[in-house]
Amino acid sequence: AHQNCIVHGDIKPSNIMIAEHDGIAVPKVIDFGISKATEARRPEKHRHSTVAQLVGTPAYMSPEQVEAGVLEIDTRSDIYSLGVLLYELMTGLTPVDSNRLAKASIEEIRKVFNEHEILRPSERLLTLEPMEVEPVADVRRCKRKGLVADLQGDLDCILMKALQQDRRRRYETADAFAMDIVRFLNDEPVTAHPQYYTYRTFKLIRRNRRIVTAVGAVALALVAGTATSTWLFLKEREARQRAVSAEQVQADLRLAAETRESLTQAALLISMDEHEEADELIRDITLTESTMEGAAVFRSIGEWHAINGRWKPAADRFQVLLRINHLEGADVSSLDYLELGPVLMELGDMEAFENFRRAAIQRFEGKQNPFSDRIIKISLLYPADSGLLESMSEMVRLTELSIREAEGKGDTFLAAWSSMSLGLYEYRRGDFGKAIEWCEKSLLAPGKNDPRTAAASSIHAMALFQNGKIDAARDSLDLARSLISTRYNTPIDRGTPVSGFWFDWAFSRILMQEAETLQLTD
Repeated sequence: AHQNCIVHGDIKPSNIMIAEHDGIAVPKVIDFGISKATEARRPEKHRHSTVAQLVGTPAYMSPEQVEAGVLEIDTRSDIYSLGVLLYELMTGLTPVDSNRLAKASIEEIRKVFNEHEILRPSERLLTLEPMEVEPVADVRRCKRKGLVADLQGDLDCILMKALQQDRRRRYETADAFAMDIVRFLNDEPVTAHPQYYTYRTFKLIRRNRRIVTAVGAVALALVAGTATSTWLFLKEREARQRAVSAEQVQADLRLAAETRESLTQAALLISMDEHEEADELIRDITLTESTMEGAAVFRSIGEWHAINGRWKPAADRFQVLLRINHLEGADVSSLDYLELGPVLMELGDMEAFENFRRAAIQRFEGKQNPFSDRIIKISLLYPADSGLLESMSEMVRLTELSIREAEGKGDTFLAAWSSMSLGLYEYRRGDFGKAIEWCEKSLLAPGKNDPRTAAASSIHAMALFQNGKIDAARDSLDLARSLISTRYNTPIDRGTPVSGFWFDWAFSRILMQEAETLQLTD
């Protein structure tokens, strides 16, 4: 929902159902009855409205929801509610007494949120009588002291970060929240915990207990082998071979541990905006298996290089990213292709771009997902032969279907991007009339998105030119130039869905430059 710019606004236990698929429990978030669109998706006429009343369940509401109109609600409000949910899962209690809030007026609720200090979950349990804690501990199959010990440290830090009064100090995204929980479960350092040297060392040892045990076993085997060789000279060679084999296993395990540790440290450096140090740390890492943490690190560093115009290192980091991002959903992995495509074009490596787009089509063809339009547009950023265009016919069909579904749901944002992609497809295959129709559909869609407008205008200009409509083509190209010139007159940053991500702007600029090669004159 957050990736589609929707804030749920009422996360609570009764709105999360657990379904079972193939023997695996899968959570389902329900009841988007009071959800709201963020700036990227809200209709223009509703952009500046605020909610004048308290909407939601008080015990699970964020401080900004309680203020009702003083602050604009964004996805970090749901992060707070998820924190309340995890707090209740751990302790059996909500951070603020739900019974007290249920009986309070709106003003009393606001006063409670402003004055109440949330206790760490471990501290909260210590304030309760043993008989109050025992039922919670029994459900979690542990004793009272064991439950408190489990909460102290990482879980306390994770929860207190999610429940920060100041939303700027919470997790920025649900994914960042989830990744910290995954790190906790994997005995890796969590970003919410102060990064002391002793803490990182302790985590490394706990995470690699088998390695430590193996090292001890190897050492014991070597000692025993040395002693035995004194008495049994003929078996010395066999003992050495065992030692070498064990040492190789130890070296492989140590390398894997060091790689994981480097990725964790790089993620921490990135969170502190120290990208150069993080890049230096992962420069010589070789990754052959899919990893979400590694994908997040290489994605961030690749973006940092691209934003600063360093196309070669950006291409190197993104190419690693595409090898290891197979644990990501299609929504994230398809965006990764949108990042590498413009970088290869800016680098001028057309052979690499050709290999890149054929690999993109092969990876996503035949899959039922709503992101086919992304693969279409990035694969056609440069003219293609008829064989490649033909291989995309099923993606085109799925994109046309997704446009109809999006329009039926009122999702003009998705429909406009997909229409622009089909406009580019029709232009590449020489049907300029259809290209003009799709581009105009994109340009007339409600909701402002400048890089999308610039890209659609550039394609529109080229199609109009091919149809002999020079004046109209010049007007469309002038619009694209104006938008792109305005954006590139200021420093480029990562961007947002509203203003456009950096790769959306790079994509539109490359199309504009192609349009400029045509003779749009009388």
